[in-house]
Amino acid sequence: MLNPSSIFDKKELDKVVKTEAMNTMATQHHMMQQVHVDEVLQRLEHTVKGYIQKLEQVSMEQLLWKPTPDEWSLGQMIVHLIQSAQGMQLANVRRCLSVEEQLVGELATQTSGKDTEATQVGANIAQSQYVAKTAQGEALFQYGSFPQERIQVPPSPQYTPLQPDHKEQLVEGLQETLRQMMEVAPAVQVVQEQLLMDAAKNGMSAEEGEQAAVPTVTPSDNTASENVNLSIHATQGAIRNESEPSLPTVAHPRLGGLNAWEWFWLIEMHYRHHLHQQQRLEEGWKHAHA
Repeated sequence: MLNPSSIFDKKELDKVVKTEAMNTMATQHHMMQQVHVDEVLQRLEHTVKGYIQKLEQVSMEQLLWKPTPDEWSLGQMIVHLIQSAQGMQLANVRRCLSVEEQLVGELATQTSGKDTEATQVGANIAQSQYVAKTAQGEALFQYGSFPQERIQVPPSPQYTPLQPDHKEQLVEGLQETLRQMMEVAPAVQVVQEQLLMDAAKNGMSAEEGEQAAVPTVTPSDNTASENVNLSIHATQGAIRNESEPSLPTVAHPRLGGLNAWEWFWLIEMHYRHHLHQQQRLEEGWKHAHA
């Protein structure tokens, strides 16, 4: 098993990164088969219900309590989840879906039923809308989860969420995220099915996906960013597999280009990831008020 906290020389690191690039299609096909859109929704619903139950149990004092001035309260954490999902991640799901719909329309207009020309025009348009994931992005979706290590972001007016005014604000926000996820799920499922079909066209079977020699990745003890810092993927440039489907993507600052399905799944992973922070806050509150 490869340990991402190990120190590789350049030759060995290049070999590792190249191996991961070659196996990206196999891994994505395997992960898509293992995690379906409906399963993502079920996981998110379970997580959201847990957050709401916790809100019912805590007092406003505990909801607004901060371990230190620079750390977030439980209330701020949930505000962050709501704002990031609705303001960025779901918005980018819709952007990807909108571009894909636009591409289909442009393709129909420009080709006038000419199959050969349609194929080429479609490929050119899709390529212009495609941004590959970075190595960090590849690592996240291969792992299927954010690392469990504590992540701290310096306070800033742009990033630090405000304290909530009341619990109902948070409950309504969490429920609205779930409602919007259900709303876009059918279109995202079409995208996921397209990815699987593209994988099949490139000769990738489920068995080949499982048997592909993909290095085992474990989270580093020094993870310092919510955007995943797995040091085995030290190369910051985007990795592109030529056989990888070129669906429209929207770029994430650290993860690179994510398609509609990946932005959708990212929301569930993000909500699940912050359960660790909720647990730390609960333990810190008990210790401070013992």
